[in-house]
Amino acid sequence: MKVETNTVNQDRRGFYHACDKATYRKLKKVRLYSHWLRIQTARHIRWNAKLPHNRVKYVFDGHYAPNALAISFTKWKSVPWTEPALCPISLTQLWKDYDAAKICYENADDVKPIVLSIEAIDAMIESCDRWLESVKS
Repeated sequence: MKVETNTVNQDRRGFYHACDKATYRKLKKVRLYSHWLRIQTARHIRWNAKLPHNRVKYVFDGHYAPNALAISFTKWKSVPWTEPALCPISLTQLWKDYDAAKICYENADDVKPIVLSIEAIDAMIESCDRWLESVKS
């Protein structure tokens, strides 16, 4: 999956980049997915820190009154807190490639190449999409 891509692209201002704009947008999209990964990892750590008999959530079971002070506390119920899903994808190389792609250079020789191929980035996007759909449902 790791392929050194030594293509250097020049933007309209004359600066050089490690990838074209479409690949940069893909890296940026997977980087957004990595924020969801961090959120889910934090949820899993919070879930795992509790003892099994304390893994409950409190949800509101009733209707909100127009007056916020009139909400009864008896309408809250506890439900079991299911284990949050962890993402099976490692995105450490993606962060390095994103950092290399977002920097612009004045000389083409100074550009650091990205390691991931476009096919690997597309595969990451598809797997992150599938994982997010399974988490949301």
